[in-house]
Amino acid sequence: NANGYVSIFLGPLAGALVNDDADTTMAGPEGVWAQFGGGLSAGDLNGDGYDDVAGGAPLFGGRDPKTGYQGWVGVWFGPLEAGVLDLDSADVQIEGQSEQSGVGGEMAAGSDLDGDGQSDLFFGAGYLEVEGSNITARSAGAAHAWVFLGPLTAGTYPITDADGMLS
Repeated sequence: NANGYVSIFLGPLAGALVNDDADTTMAGPEGVWAQFGGGLSAGDLNGDGYDDVAGGAPLFGGRDPKTGYQGWVGVWFGPLEAGVLDLDSADVQIEGQSEQSGVGGEMAAGSDLDGDGQSDLFFGAGYLEVEGSNITARSAGAAHAWVFLGPLTAGTYPITDADGMLS
Protein backbone atom coordinates (compact mmCIF):
# COMPACT_ATOMS: atom_id res chain seq x y z
CA ASN A 1 0.00 0.00 0.00
CA ALA A 2 1.06 3.63 -0.39
CA ASN A 3 1.42 4.10 3.39
CA GLY A 4 4.36 1.74 3.19
CA TYR A 5 5.60 -0.93 5.54
CA VAL A 6 8.73 -2.89 6.31
CA SER A 7 8.81 -6.55 7.30
CA ILE A 8 11.78 -7.81 9.32
CA PHE A 9 12.60 -11.50 9.47
CA LEU A 10 15.10 -12.67 12.08
CA GLY A 11 17.40 -15.47 10.97
CA PRO A 12 18.21 -18.11 10.35
CA LEU A 13 15.72 -18.19 7.50
CA ALA A 14 14.58 -21.22 5.54
CA GLY A 15 11.90 -21.92 2.98
CA ALA A 16 9.37 -19.56 1.45
CA LEU A 17 8.28 -16.65 3.64
CA VAL A 18 5.37 -14.23 3.39
CA ASN A 19 4.82 -10.91 5.16
CA ASP A 20 2.70 -12.59 7.84
CA ASP A 21 5.80 -14.58 8.86
CA ALA A 22 7.71 -11.41 9.80
CA ASP A 23 9.02 -11.10 13.35
CA THR A 24 8.59 -7.32 13.31
CA THR A 25 6.58 -5.10 11.00
CA MET A 26 7.01 -1.35 10.77
CA ALA A 27 3.90 0.34 9.49
CA GLY A 28 3.62 3.67 7.70
CA PRO A 29 1.05 6.24 8.81
CA GLU A 30 -2.53 5.09 8.36
CA GLY A 31 -4.35 6.67 5.44
CA VAL A 32 -1.35 8.73 4.31
CA TRP A 33 0.54 8.27 1.06
CA ALA A 34 4.01 8.36 2.68
CA GLN A 35 5.87 5.49 0.99
CA PHE A 36 7.44 4.45 4.29
CA GLY A 37 10.32 2.09 3.56
CA GLY A 38 11.36 4.12 0.50
CA GLY A 39 14.75 4.25 2.19
CA LEU A 40 15.94 1.55 4.58
CA SER A 41 19.23 0.68 6.26
CA ALA A 42 20.66 -0.93 9.38
CA GLY A 43 23.70 -0.36 11.55
CA ASP A 44 24.64 0.41 15.16
CA LEU A 45 23.73 4.11 15.18
CA ASN A 46 23.62 4.68 18.95
CA GLY A 47 26.82 2.78 19.82
CA ASP A 48 25.28 0.15 22.11
CA GLY A 49 26.47 -2.89 20.12
CA TYR A 50 23.06 -3.71 18.63
CA ASP A 51 22.07 -2.98 15.04
CA ASP A 52 19.41 -0.34 14.66
CA VAL A 53 16.98 0.11 11.76
CA ALA A 54 16.54 3.40 9.89
CA GLY A 55 13.54 3.84 7.61
CA GLY A 56 12.38 6.76 5.50
CA ALA A 57 9.01 8.02 4.31
CA PRO A 58 9.95 10.51 1.57
CA LEU A 59 6.36 11.47 0.75
CA PHE A 60 5.23 11.98 4.34
CA GLY A 61 3.60 15.39 4.86
CA GLY A 62 4.97 16.01 8.32
CA ARG A 63 2.91 17.19 11.27
CA ASP A 64 1.43 20.11 9.32
CA PRO A 65 -1.32 18.91 6.94
CA LYS A 66 -0.97 22.10 4.85
CA THR A 67 2.42 21.11 3.47
CA GLY A 68 3.29 18.20 1.24
CA TYR A 69 6.10 15.72 0.94
CA GLN A 70 8.38 17.10 3.63
CA GLY A 71 9.58 13.58 4.29
CA TRP A 72 10.55 11.78 7.47
CA VAL A 73 13.26 9.43 8.77
CA GLY A 74 12.93 7.23 11.84
CA VAL A 75 15.49 5.14 13.69
CA TRP A 76 14.45 2.26 15.94
CA PHE A 77 17.21 1.25 18.35
CA GLY A 78 17.88 -2.48 18.51
CA PRO A 79 17.19 -5.05 19.57
CA LEU A 80 13.76 -4.60 18.01
CA GLU A 81 10.60 -5.74 19.74
CA ALA A 82 8.44 -8.35 18.02
CA GLY A 83 5.13 -7.14 16.67
CA VAL A 84 4.05 -3.98 14.88
CA LEU A 85 5.98 -0.74 15.28
CA ASP A 86 4.57 2.54 13.98
CA LEU A 87 6.32 5.79 13.13
CA ASP A 88 5.59 7.30 16.55
CA SER A 89 7.55 4.49 18.22
CA ALA A 90 10.83 5.45 16.49
CA ASP A 91 13.57 6.42 18.97
CA VAL A 92 14.90 9.07 16.60
CA GLN A 93 12.60 11.06 14.32
CA ILE A 94 13.95 13.44 11.69
CA GLU A 95 11.42 15.65 9.94
CA GLY A 96 11.74 17.54 6.68
CA GLN A 97 11.13 21.25 7.08
CA SER A 98 10.10 22.46 3.65
CA GLU A 99 7.49 21.39 1.15
CA GLN A 100 8.77 18.91 -1.44
CA SER A 101 12.06 18.24 0.41
CA GLY A 102 11.28 14.50 0.42
CA VAL A 103 13.57 13.59 3.32
CA GLY A 104 13.99 9.83 3.68
CA GLY A 105 14.84 8.42 0.28
CA GLU A 106 17.91 6.26 -0.23
CA MET A 107 20.01 5.84 2.90
CA ALA A 108 23.10 4.24 4.34
CA ALA A 109 23.78 3.47 8.00
CA GLY A 110 26.65 1.77 9.77
CA SER A 111 29.52 3.51 7.99
CA ASP A 112 31.87 5.81 9.87
CA LEU A 113 31.95 8.92 7.69
CA ASP A 114 34.00 11.17 9.98
CA GLY A 115 36.56 8.66 11.34
CA ASP A 116 35.51 8.82 15.00
CA GLY A 117 34.71 5.10 15.27
CA GLN A 118 30.93 5.65 15.43
CA SER A 119 28.39 4.65 12.78
CA ASP A 120 26.71 7.56 10.99
CA LEU A 121 23.40 7.96 9.13
CA PHE A 122 23.49 9.30 5.58
CA PHE A 123 20.30 9.73 3.56
CA GLY A 124 18.94 11.55 0.55
CA ALA A 125 15.74 13.09 -0.63
CA GLY A 126 13.11 10.84 -2.20
CA TYR A 127 14.32 9.49 -5.50
CA LEU A 128 17.93 10.42 -4.71
CA GLU A 129 20.14 7.38 -5.14
CA VAL A 130 23.08 7.06 -2.72
CA GLU A 131 25.56 4.38 -3.73
CA GLY A 132 28.95 4.54 -2.08
CA SER A 133 30.35 7.99 -2.79
CA ASN A 134 28.11 8.49 -5.86
CA ILE A 135 24.89 10.49 -5.53
CA THR A 136 22.42 10.62 -8.42
CA ALA A 137 19.17 12.63 -8.52
CA ARG A 138 16.30 10.63 -10.05
CA SER A 139 14.03 13.69 -10.29
CA ALA A 140 14.50 17.46 -10.48
CA GLY A 141 13.34 18.04 -6.90
CA ALA A 142 15.70 15.51 -5.34
CA ALA A 143 18.89 17.48 -4.97
CA HIS A 144 20.00 17.06 -1.35
CA ALA A 145 21.51 14.49 0.98
CA TRP A 146 22.07 14.83 4.72
CA VAL A 147 24.30 13.24 7.36
CA PHE A 148 23.66 12.82 11.07
CA LEU A 149 26.87 11.80 12.81
CA GLY A 150 26.75 9.03 15.40
CA PRO A 151 26.17 8.14 18.03
CA LEU A 152 22.53 9.19 17.68
CA THR A 153 20.47 10.03 20.76
CA ALA A 154 16.72 9.60 21.06
CA GLY A 155 14.58 12.59 20.14
CA THR A 156 12.79 14.46 17.37
CA TYR A 157 14.95 16.66 15.15
CA PRO A 158 14.30 19.00 12.23
CA ILE A 159 16.37 18.29 9.14
CA THR A 160 18.13 21.59 9.81
CA ASP A 161 19.91 19.85 12.73
CA ALA A 162 21.83 17.65 10.28
CA ASP A 163 25.60 17.65 10.76
CA GLY A 164 26.06 18.07 7.02
CA MET A 165 24.16 18.54 3.77
CA LEU A 166 25.18 17.90 0.18
CA SER A 167 23.47 19.73 -2.67
